Amino acid sequence: MTFKDLQRLVQDSQQPTSNPKLDLLLQKVRGKSFWIWDRSERKYHDRVHKGRCCFNHIIGLPRKDGHRKPIFDYEVQVYRALFEDDYLNSKSHDKLAYPSKLKHVAVLKASGLGISELCLRLIAWLCLRNDELSGTQILVFTGPRLELAVSLINRLKDLFKPHGITFTDKETACNLNGVRIEVFPSRHADSARGLPNVSLIFADECSFFPDHEKDNVMDIMLRNVPKSNPYLIAVSTPNKSGDLMEQIMKEPIETSPFKKLWLDWR
Repeated sequence: MTFKDLQRLVQDSQQPTSNPKLDLLLQKVRGKSFWIWDRSERKYHDRVHKGRCCFNHIIGLPRKDGHRKPIFDYEVQVYRALFEDDYLNSKSHDKLAYPSKLKHVAVLKASGLGISELCLRLIAWLCLRNDELSGTQILVFTGPRLELAVSLINRLKDLFKPHGITFTDKETACNLNGVRIEVFPSRHADSARGLPNVSLIFADECSFFPDHEKDNVMDIMLRNVPKSNPYLIAVSTPNKSGDLMEQIMKEPIETSPFKKLWLDWR
């Protein structure tokens, strides 16, 4: 056991064994869908269940400029790519053409679409909908500055503030229903190597990772696939020619490990 592993164990042991407010929220979101995508069905369930129809209505809808926003229809593409095996993955003789792409999606997007917020909410939902991920680790990679990592984990923790739930984890980590979520600046990506049971890896704005760091992050993502079969999410707005997202998007479909989504300004 390395000193880093021991340090993590100490941090985990310092977490409270019970959080009554989080336990109450867990009871509300157990078994709930992430979002009801059909509009008429969503209105019906929202009226019948009085705001408890799905995870996002229970946790609280996203806000922008002080106004509540729905989960937009275009965001279903990200959801389907992660959770529907045959979406963006053609079939041949009733078999998936590329089984290696399951649970993996790369999203090249326009600015301001809310995809990073969507991914954080998907992470929270996966942790809380049941105990399937309990005992696993979720890794989130950001740009090289520590401030970016802290900002991203704070956005995740802020989802729970309206419910009176606070966390005592260090500034780059969050323990949620037995799942350890940790954010790493790309320059510290090596700290994420060797973890035993990674269930999801999210690389945010990965086109902006410095050239000497992008290959390291991608190597960590792909090395975990045969070990623990995690969800892989790579998201970014465009940066420059030859950046990581351009490399992913240009890789032939036969060899790419990702389903690919282009979400432009429209």
